[in-house]
Formats: sequence, structure tokens, C-alpha cells
Amino acid sequence: MSRAALALLLLGALPLHADTSRRHSPFDPRNAAVVRSIDAHRGAVRAIAFAADQRTFATIGGERALKVWRAGVREPRVVPGTYQVENVWLSRDARIVVALSGTSVVGYDLDTGKTIGSIDNIAWRRFAVSPDGARVIATTAEMQSAVFDLARGTKLFTAEGEGALAYAWSPDGKRIVMAGQDGSVRVCSASDGKQIFLLENAGALLTGDVKFSPDGKLILVTTNDGATRVFNGENGDQVLTAERTSGAHRCAAVSKDGKTLATGHQDGAIRLWDLKTGKEIRRLDGHASGVRALGFSPDGRTLVSGGNDGAVRIWARGFAPPPKPGPERSGKPGFLGMTGADGAGDRGVVVDSVIAGTAAEKGGLKVGDLILGVGGNDVNTFEELRSVVTGLQEGDELEVRIERDGKEQKLKVKLGARP
Repeated sequence: MSRAALALLLLGALPLHADTSRRHSPFDPRNAAVVRSIDAHRGAVRAIAFAADQRTFATIGGERALKVWRAGVREPRVVPGTYQVENVWLSRDARIVVALSGTSVVGYDLDTGKTIGSIDNIAWRRFAVSPDGARVIATTAEMQSAVFDLARGTKLFTAEGEGALAYAWSPDGKRIVMAGQDGSVRVCSASDGKQIFLLENAGALLTGDVKFSPDGKLILVTTNDGATRVFNGENGDQVLTAERTSGAHRCAAVSKDGKTLATGHQDGAIRLWDLKTGKEIRRLDGHASGVRALGFSPDGRTLVSGGNDGAVRIWARGFAPPPKPGPERSGKPGFLGMTGADGAGDRGVVVDSVIAGTAAEKGGLKVGDLILGVGGNDVNTFEELRSVVTGLQEGDELEVRIERDGKEQKLKVKLGARP
């Protein structure tokens, strides 16, 4: 996209969805903030799945629409058809999406627009796909947990126990966790469906879910008693229980580094927990009603949440605390006074124009400067620059780190107010 197309006034309109993950800033539970909000669906957002590129994810909403969102693209790709709302799977290369249409699990090729496979006569909305996308486990009309070849639509084998309410496939492709209708949660071999061990005291799972951590070392069980229980994925020992502290838990996810547990609640809150101590770190409020889907991006830098309000919120590490108030601080939002565009490779922001008489001109910014950081924070996109500036006030002083003629330098800028 050209600079002209991306050029925006600092307080102007922005694309609906862009890659807002800060490449040098991993997710920090103590400093997380909403960096993007999307009115994604007319009904509740009930499922989220990521591709490996960090820039693409899929959602399913209560209106049974399946959408694929790509960074930098304003409108999502809407997959033809109507889909059940509990599950979606997206391949690592963002090419194949798998969802439940009617009573069939369907694989859809986003490049060709063609169906690549279908598994029919599925009785329950939850299913799981192997990491390589070749196999699917689902509950059949005969109430059996069966593993299928997705491309051929044929059953490979039946797993031990009756048909489950929820499934998850381990990241290494070797294990499957199944939550049964009788409240039992068992871990089975993905090669033959034989039980490896049971999770003791997992709790009833009528409205909950099961999930592996990104490294496969932990299993999350979210149950209708309002708690999320964490188990050792290798032997089934219980690690901790995140008790209900607000509305009942509806979903959960673990960060890539294995340090943070995120739980979504019926009252619209997201709670972040320290997995080592089991203590709650903080509460995030961003949804008007219940949170139904959560997922960390594969690079561990963002958390994406979907709610009953139809919104998707993208959470990332927030910026450093604002500078101390200047003597002319008025309470008006800060204004820099420039237009800019994302730099090549999402490195910095290129200054396209400087408005005469504004803080940008007085501070020494020039057309062609590459803004690399503001207020001690790296800047990779125009949105990040805007987020810092508009979070401050007139009179605040801000250090701006730029690259000019191949050399880095720092400028001191005192923010003004929008004329």
C-alpha cells in the first residue's frame, strides 16, 4: 500500500484491523491494554483460531458467519455458508479453515475457494483438528468419539468412552483430551484412541471447554461450576484452580511463555492469573457482556477476546507511563501535528508532512524523518504513535527518537492541542 493511502492525520480515522502486535514487546499482564477493537459479528463471538503468521485469525459469531481477519485489511474474508458457533480451526499457513456446517465438519481452502473435505453426521458442535490438519475428532450420531481422515471423510478409529462434549488436540499431535457427558475428562492416544489417564476432579463440563497450553505441558478445563482447573498434561496431576471471582468462567487460554492464564467470564471480564503462584494478577474490562472466546497469538504478544457483545478486542502490552505533567498542561488531548505512514517492514513511522506552528514543527520534526520511538517506547505503526500521543495532554513533554539521513537522534517535543 502506498504512503499516500496510509497517510492519516494524527487524530484521524484508522483501518478497522491492522497488525498491532509490538514486535519487541511480549504480552505483559500487568501492562496490557486494548490496542484494537472490532465490531466483528451481529451475534456473540464464540470461537477464535490463529494462524502461525500472527497476522491472521478466524472467528465465528452467533449469526453463524465465519470470518477470516488479516492484518492491514479493513474488511474480513467471509467464508460462504452458515456455521455452528462452538469451534473453528485455522491452519498455520492461514490457507485452510475447518468449521461445523449443519452436521458436517467441513474443510475450506481459502486460496481456491473450494471444499477440501467433509465429515458427515456429527452430533455435537465441538471437535478438534490435528496440528497438521489431516485428522479430526468429533462425536458421531451414534454418540461415539471418532477420529476421521478429513480429506477422505472416513473414520479411522473410535476412541475409548462415549461421545464427548469437548475436545482438544495436543500441539505435538500425540494426545487428545476429551471431556465426557458424565463429567469425566480423559487423555487418550491420538494414534489409537486408547486412554492414557483420567483427570481427577475435573468438574462438570456442560458449558465449559478444554484446551492444551501452547507447549502441551498443561491442560485447561473450564467448567460450569465457575472455575478453571489446570492439570499437568503429562501425568494428569492438578496444578491449580482459578476460582470464580466474578461471573462464571466461559473460556481460558495460556500465554506462550507458560506464565499467564487468561480466563473469560460471564460478566464480561477477563482475569489474568500467575500460573506459578495461582494468584490473580489483574482484571481486564473490555466487553459489555460475557467473554466466550480467548486466544493468545502464536508469538505470545497479543491476547484476542470475543464476547457476547459481538466485539473482538485485541490486547497487547501497553505503553510506558506518560511523562510528568508540564506547566502548561490543560487537560486537552495531546496533538503532535503531522501526517505519517507505516515505515517499510512495519519499522517506525515516516513523516509525510508537518503542520506549521504545531508541536511537530517546533520540536524539529521534518518530512522524511523516520520516527522510531516516543516516550521511551518503540513505535512500529502509526496506530502506536497515535495511541501514545492521544493518551497524553497539552503541555506534556515527549522525547521522540528518529532516524534522519541514516543516523538516529532524539528530539524534545512539548505537545500542543488540536486547533
